[in-house]
Amino acid sequence: ATAVSLCMDNHIPIIVFNLSDPDNIRKAILGQKIGTIITQGE
Repeated sequence: ATAVSLCMDNHIPIIVFNLSDPDNIRKAILGQKIGTIITQGE
């Protein structure tokens, strides 16, 4: 909960994706479209 609050306070997007697929972490780091991006609406 603290990490989510810090991201929201600092306008840092959160990427939610399936960790069961080992390639997903690599894809997320490389900026490929994966999972859901949560941003703070204004």
